[in-house]
Parts: sequence; structure tokens; C-alpha cells
Amino acid sequence: AGWATNRLSGTAAISFVTNSLYPTNSFAPYEGARFVRFNSWTCPNGNQIRLQQTNAISSVGFTNVTVDFVWAQDTGFLAANDSVTLQWSTDGAAWSDVSTNFRPIALGNAWYKKSAVLPFGAENRTNVFLAFLFTSQWGNDCHLDDVRVTGEPIQETLTVVSAWGGAKPGTLTTNWNTALSCYITNSPLTIGTTQYVANGGTVVSNASTPVNATNVNLTLTNNAVLRWAWQTNYLLAPSVNGATGSVNVASNWYAAGTNVGITATAS
Repeated sequence: AGWATNRLSGTAAISFVTNSLYPTNSFAPYEGARFVRFNSWTCPNGNQIRLQQTNAISSVGFTNVTVDFVWAQDTGFLAANDSVTLQWSTDGAAWSDVSTNFRPIALGNAWYKKSAVLPFGAENRTNVFLAFLFTSQWGNDCHLDDVRVTGEPIQETLTVVSAWGGAKPGTLTTNWNTALSCYITNSPLTIGTTQYVANGGTVVSNASTPVNATNVNLTLTNNAVLRWAWQTNYLLAPSVNGATGSVNVASNWYAAGTNVGITATAS
């Protein structure tokens, strides 16, 4: 299911078998009950057929997308380079080559593990199609089995800058598309007669949602920088000298640069 054949020339054909005919009984399934057979023993030089996916796979969130499979190689007809070429596509119509493997080998008849990393363009996409293009050189049949696709999660870094600390989380690297809720945990911070108050976070190179002055939410899809702003306040504590008189301003914190009018009244 999810695969179809497209004959490009001649009498090339794909079937799914339980044992090989050419070479006779040299191969059984590597995994499962059947494996792919291409009839290169009976179709002329240059005949081609493509075994291709009809349902796309998604590589969203992944890098180093790797296709692993096993490929039967044998000692027959060593000059006949029957082959399979791994291909990929974004639409299932226009195909790009990734790697080619040949059937003949002098080492002996066996399943050989093959691996290929898809190009950068196949990473982090909603639609990726794979195909195997078989080409006959009129040697033994070609056989393929156990196709697997893996990838590594894309990593993104959020660099967090806060002049007065208290950021939770701090700078981190995590998987692409991770939801983060970022806070300042130590606001206000008082040192003697100076007070530092968190005044919101700004995120560069990634979408974000400010919640309040100490909380920003985001889903990390890029390398980004979160900068927390701080406001500096100073303590103003006016008083009278002695027991008489009064002032009209109570002790309070004021932002740096604020002009405060004070009126003193004698009693």
C-alpha cells in the first residue's frame, strides 16, 4: 500500500516475491514475508521502471532525513551493472536522484545495507515522496527490501538576555516547534535604595506573544533572541527635620528621571 510502479521503457516489471529466481533461491526476505524483484534478467539493456510512493511522508521538524534499505548483490554477470537509483520529489512527478547502487559484487551473494541522506531541500517539508528507479543491464534480477526513513529533530536555540537575571528558562537549545513560556522570576529586585522592575520581553527572529511584563510565550521555530527590559526606580523618602512640619509626598519608588514636586509645610 502506498506504492505504485511506473514503467518508463521496454518490458521492465516489478513484482513482490518470497524467493529469488535469478540467481536461483539465493535470496529470501530480509524482513517480512516478501521483497521487491525487478526483472533485469529478462528485460534488455536500458529498460527502466520506477517504484514510487503514492502517499507523501512528512519531514516537518526533521533534518538529516535518511533512507536505509537492503539491496541484494550477487556474483553473476559482473560486467552487467543492473542498478537502482534512490530518488525524491516534492510532488510525486518531478524526481531528483540521490544515490545509485549496482547489483554485481565479487564478494558473494548477500543482502547489503545501503543508506543515503536526502538533500537539504527534503528537510522540514510536509510532502516528500520517495522512489526507486531500476535500470536493467541484462544481468541477474535485482532485489530490494526493508526500506526505512529516519531523521534527526531540528534543533533551535533561544538566547535569553536579562541584565538582572531571573529568567526562566535561560538560554536553551531544543527541538523545532517547541512551545515555551518564558518568565522573569525576581522582579522587582531591590538593592538598597534602587529597585529594578522587569518591563517586558522582546523576541527577535521568532513570533511571540507578550502576556505581561514578566511573561512571554512563543513556539520556537527559529534561532532567536529574547531580551528582557528592566526599569530602574529610586526610593524617594522625604521627611521633616524634627517633630514639627510636614511634606506632601510620601515615601515611594520613582522611575529614574522622574520629576517629583515636594511641598514642605511648617507647623
